[in-house]
Amino acid sequence: IPSIYLGSGVLFLPADQKTLAVEAVNLKNAAVSVTPITLGEMINLTLRHTPGQQMNLSDPATTRSSPINAPADRYQMFDLPLTPTGDALSTGLYWLDLGSPELGENAGFVHPVALAVSNVHLTLKRSATQVTVWATDLTTNTPIPNLNVQLWDYNVQNLGYAVTDAQGIAKWDVPVTSAID
Repeated sequence: IPSIYLGSGVLFLPADQKTLAVEAVNLKNAAVSVTPITLGEMINLTLRHTPGQQMNLSDPATTRSSPINAPADRYQMFDLPLTPTGDALSTGLYWLDLGSPELGENAGFVHPVALAVSNVHLTLKRSATQVTVWATDLTTNTPIPNLNVQLWDYNVQNLGYAVTDAQGIAKWDVPVTSAID
């Protein structure tokens, strides 16, 4: 039975990453769709999307064919190019969807994922009453000062803005009942 798997939910990619590891079996080609999305679209797609649901994105999806050549009856890992030219994606948010006519009735088992592409790494720590974020640059491994950061809860409520200090740290006081666990 042809199958392809790429992960679930949201994947973080450094801005210089050119491929994504996928696992496939009995599959020769994959239809790859990488669409830029807004933060609002990312939230809606990751929290409220169901497989097969029609998506209305601000940018149209472009689909390309990518050879996989997965062996028969044995799962194997492949590096799937993120762009047709093999280059890295620009920093931003994307919706990645895979498919193939070869999947047939198994196409519903391939779930799209959101991609967050950035050179900014955020480490989040939460105590009972405070959230701390540490922002570092993945290319230099140094803190990022003066970075504007927003804090959101699971109910998509903005809990506030903060600017990182010289050590790349931003802090928020939050109610004990905030839905950010």
